Amino acid sequence: MESSSLTLLPCEEGTCAVSFAISEDYTAVTLDDRSVHVLSSVDGNHRYSITDPRGIVWGVALAADIVVTGSVDGSLSAHDISKQSIIATAPGPANPRNESIITLVIIPDSSDPLKAVSASLGGELRYWDVGQQRCSAVFEGGHNSDVFRACKLEDKLFSASYEGSLCCWHLDTGDLVWRNQFSKQAYAFVAGDIDTVAVGFRDGEIKILNPEKGEVLASFAAHEKVVNGLRLYKDTLVSTGTDGWVKVWSANDHKLLRQVKMFDKAIVSRSMHGPLIVAGGKNGGAEENACGLDACVRAWSVDRNGSEKAFDMGGSTVVVWNVGSIDGRVVASLQRRGKDHWGHENNAFKE
Repeated sequence: MESSSLTLLPCEEGTCAVSFAISEDYTAVTLDDRSVHVLSSVDGNHRYSITDPRGIVWGVALAADIVVTGSVDGSLSAHDISKQSIIATAPGPANPRNESIITLVIIPDSSDPLKAVSASLGGELRYWDVGQQRCSAVFEGGHNSDVFRACKLEDKLFSASYEGSLCCWHLDTGDLVWRNQFSKQAYAFVAGDIDTVAVGFRDGEIKILNPEKGEVLASFAAHEKVVNGLRLYKDTLVSTGTDGWVKVWSANDHKLLRQVKMFDKAIVSRSMHGPLIVAGGKNGGAEENACGLDACVRAWSVDRNGSEKAFDMGGSTVVVWNVGSIDGRVVASLQRRGKDHWGHENNAFKE
């Protein structure tokens, strides 16, 4: 296994990294002191900082030179990183109730005008015209709890919540196309351009759905524990679990093609860009606890059974809270011996 050292960028003592967004040019990280920091994805240098007086920013997204943030009151803000100035604000609902934005998705190819979808703690989704500083559609009646993922496929929006509900919407109108409610908790969801919608559950099962009608086409046992990550790559479905495994499945017949045991214990966080999957996890420590005796970040190419790369965090109380990757570059947040840091590793996993 190859190793690489991680450069630590210390935050104020007592703060913790909350969310990441990463693009080829920038990396945005939000902290629990209500601040948002934008770094260069190339060299890790600091580019821009903002503070949201309303509360912690959970939803953050990047589009070209713009960083978009979602606030606890359900409102959106857009900042120009190069000009270091705010360029748009869009108010949230008049009477916010559990409207803290926890998921924020930029609609691809919408830079002019910029559009985004937000998902809230209360289960509501909103379609935003950021340039016009307004919410253009509200997606209602689909979810009753936290929406942990939303993604666009052609003219449809797909969303999933922890309660086990999956929804398909008309993106422009907000009308519900179909809804499928499962009797168990969902933890991972993906919709892609190979006519595949997949959902992973707490009991380790993966279900494949018809994106047009929401019908279950296939079900199979994938992991011994929670399926906490799903990604589509070419004609494969990649899954990660709290059992420490990364598995590559055929998207057509769902046969297992390749797998690697990245951690003895849980995979806590993961990011995939192209064939490279980067995961943060642990080998030692209690299974229910994200801390471990051997927590680190590792990468693996799903294209082949190639060598695994890692950079070791070290220490006995390390938490790999989140990871992001783009074009072989990696960003990770971690907690070491009670003091929090976020780190940047340049070209650590370049092929």
